[in-house]
Amino acid sequence: VWGKNVGDLARFVEETTGIQPAREDQTDRFIKVKLTGDQIELLREREEVERRVFSGPHVLFKIWYDKPFAPQAMYLPGVEDEVLRTFKNLTCIKSLAAQRMFDACGQAIHWAVIDTGIDVNHPWWKGQTWDETTNIDFSGENTTEDLVGHGTHIAGVIKLIAPEVTLYNFKAIAKQGGSSFSLIRAMYHVRMANLEAGHVKIQGVNLSVGGVVPVKSYGCGWSPECQEANALVNSGVVVCAAASNDGYKILPTISDENELEYFSTYMTLGFTDPGNAEEVITVGSTHSEFPHRYGPSYFSSKGPTGDGRFKPDVLAPGEKIYSAWPGTTEMKSLDDLVALSGTSMATAHVSGAVAQFLSVKPEFIGLPRQVKQMLMATCVDLNRDRNFQGAGLIDVLNLIQRT
Repeated sequence: VWGKNVGDLARFVEETTGIQPAREDQTDRFIKVKLTGDQIELLREREEVERRVFSGPHVLFKIWYDKPFAPQAMYLPGVEDEVLRTFKNLTCIKSLAAQRMFDACGQAIHWAVIDTGIDVNHPWWKGQTWDETTNIDFSGENTTEDLVGHGTHIAGVIKLIAPEVTLYNFKAIAKQGGSSFSLIRAMYHVRMANLEAGHVKIQGVNLSVGGVVPVKSYGCGWSPECQEANALVNSGVVVCAAASNDGYKILPTISDENELEYFSTYMTLGFTDPGNAEEVITVGSTHSEFPHRYGPSYFSSKGPTGDGRFKPDVLAPGEKIYSAWPGTTEMKSLDDLVALSGTSMATAHVSGAVAQFLSVKPEFIGLPRQVKQMLMATCVDLNRDRNFQGAGLIDVLNLIQRT
């Protein structure tokens, strides 16, 4: 339930339906509550009567179902290859060069991974302290453990690029899936944590997730999760969001004989939320070794948005990206890594790259719009359509040198 003032909204819901919204199911604008169809109708009728008949305040804006969210990754088997080829993705965005030339390793930068959880015992983040402030479950699964693998993989990519960054494990997706409100709660928590700290303590958020776009109800880019993502940026946090993997789909159709058939299409089906949000850095995928040759990945969603805005904003490597996986105790060979493809992986590259940048240019902490503008201005043009490549392939070294 979406309203102007959450206190008034909670009282409105309780007085009308008899249900008291739990405190943990409230943010500053949204409330999660389980309602019957009759109760929803009661809320709608009371809002209309008080506003139109008695000229009362507009308390309730919208009621929406808590739609599902999922990781934006394509699960692939490990690819036999040379170990040195494993991290071509780091060379592709000049991350290793930035580490060596500027010691850009994410020092003193804090980044939240809102995902399926993180295996906090993984050796890649040995030495980091995980406590009740850095390791929180918003999914309702009552554990912060990564039971899917996606979140650990994303965290691993960020750590490869910015090895000294401090990660926050904000789990919003359970093994059986996530919901829009769990995502909203996690983003809201980042805002509140920074507010309580009195400064931008958590400088960035990675959102390698996506859910259906309710354009009929909200318009493109204005869903509750998009609004919360924009609010997070407005509070001073860099938000990197996956474009989604709908650039290529197999769609079901019904034939003239009433039989189910399938056809493949390279026509984009658009971005998922919160990738549609205007203020976030929306990330598409490209090839790790030959981005100029292959351009945007076939699966990477293309623009424009449903309301005609340019997206994605940038591209980063997202094909067959090797990274960490839950339960791994040794990292001696490719057998200890897992390769995944998707705009999820590409998004993690941008999170790591921005963490690198902020660690050597801390004067830009709290200025996410400027960071986004500079990131896009220093991209490598792949000579593809703007709605396919955005500003182009990110270049960390160029970003640091030209700033």
